[in-house]
Amino acid sequence: MHREDVVSYLISIGANQRSRDKVGRNMAHSMLVQQGFRTAWTDVEVLKQLLELFDKAALKEMLLERCSQAPGALTPLAYWMARKDGSYKKADIVELLISYSSGEELEMVNGEGDLPLHVVSSFRFSLENYD
Repeated sequence: MHREDVVSYLISIGANQRSRDKVGRNMAHSMLVQQGFRTAWTDVEVLKQLLELFDKAALKEMLLERCSQAPGALTPLAYWMARKDGSYKKADIVELLISYSSGEELEMVNGEGDLPLHVVSSFRFSLENYD
């Protein structure tokens, strides 16, 4: 629910920052997509506050982990970009994420063999076909 107070409290009492759900999504995946709505999160300030709560080394590793959510092998950035509402066009979210990961995920392919740039290009092409 993107509640900084709840996340902070859970971390303070020893919650496992590296836990994953049954499809391999970690906390970074969950923070980037509103699970109840399946839409990409777009509030960069709230996201930054949440990311700052996590151990920096653990967060860097989490941003490079993949989940098995379709189309598969998605890093948190790729998972965020895979939401079809076009929210990935917010450059400030991308900049924030790569500031924690050193941009390594920009060169990682997803389950379809696409880099993040391919996802953006494919989405833009499909929109142009509907105009």
